[in-house]
Amino acid sequence: IAITDSDGKYIYMNKAHAEMFGRTPEYFQGKKWLSLYPETEIKRIKEEVFPKLQEEGSWMGETVGIHSDGSEIVQEITLTSMDDGKLICTNRDVTEQRKSKIELEEKNKRLDEFSSIVSHDLRNPLNVAMGYLDLSRETMNMEDLDKVENSLNRMKNIIDELLAVSGDAENFQKEQLMLSEAFEEAVEIGERDVKYEIKDDLK
Repeated sequence: IAITDSDGKYIYMNKAHAEMFGRTPEYFQGKKWLSLYPETEIKRIKEEVFPKLQEEGSWMGETVGIHSDGSEIVQEITLTSMDDGKLICTNRDVTEQRKSKIELEEKNKRLDEFSSIVSHDLRNPLNVAMGYLDLSRETMNMEDLDKVENSLNRMKNIIDELLAVSGDAENFQKEQLMLSEAFEEAVEIGERDVKYEIKDDLK
């Protein structure tokens, strides 16, 4: 908690409030609240916060202050004006929460972009290829066409699985997998003759 007089100077600040900015309460005694904020934030507070505070008598929201080391501090604050011009401020540091929120939003944005690429850039040509596959069955070698269809179906399954996982983490489940089965499937996908021997199978 902190209290300023009618001139905006601190007349009281408790230890928790001061330590949030890397200072002691004594440091702020007689200093104006302006010393805690960058110019852009001061302008916003004067133009947006103070008019509402004067009209309603209180205001709650977020402000961005400056720590003694120069880093930004995102605060959730409540301001209450007194009849004699004093201002009472209580605050809570929400810097880490806001950083986590921004990081999560950025990750979700990249995930959405990935899902869009998988859905549009891969699924569309896949549908075209499968359409031509059906039209060409009577004129092309059936054995080759079966291989093409098998590969396309595998691609479709991969796309569906990627979209499912990217859309909801709960869709992703761990399961045991035999190493020999995984290797055989990989060889089959590559459609190559590979000689191999697995002595001890692993899960």
